[in-house]
Amino acid sequence: MTDSKPGIVKLAVIGAMDAGKSTLIAKLVSGAFIDTSMAMGFDVASWMISIDELTSIEASLFEFHEQEEFKFFQAAIVTGAKIALIVFDCSSFDSLLAVEEWVGMVSNIPPERKLFVGTKLDLCDDVDYDAIHEITSRHGIDFLLVSSKEGTNIGTLARRLGEMAQRL
Repeated sequence: MTDSKPGIVKLAVIGAMDAGKSTLIAKLVSGAFIDTSMAMGFDVASWMISIDELTSIEASLFEFHEQEEFKFFQAAIVTGAKIALIVFDCSSFDSLLAVEEWVGMVSNIPPERKLFVGTKLDLCDDVDYDAIHEITSRHGIDFLLVSSKEGTNIGTLARRLGEMAQRL
């Protein structure tokens, strides 16, 4: 790895307000469902996710809450990220459409180290797989649907992150 700290990879977790980013990271890190409330302003937090004995991912969560005053420096903050999760709420079509805005922010990361993550699968009565596939295939990025509450596909997500980190 090219990072100054062996085994540490900066992971950008980005997406629209209320897409489930904080809850997703909390589930990955602690294994617990932590229902986080919607914050105002700008939040940055970091967590260490252990993938195996040799690899940890430094997960940096950036929440901008859609406010214009933060738009000018969002891209600078994710600079240096090697892996990106672009998060949307799969129970909200508007949230899915909003991923278009976030893809450009991580254009320096190759598609094989990006993943669209649809959260709140437990709230989705009818997932629009065609719409998700149309958007994700346009960008050449895979997707995974998860439920932080029920734990659905969280293990798969952790494995995918580990695979991405090991390919660096």
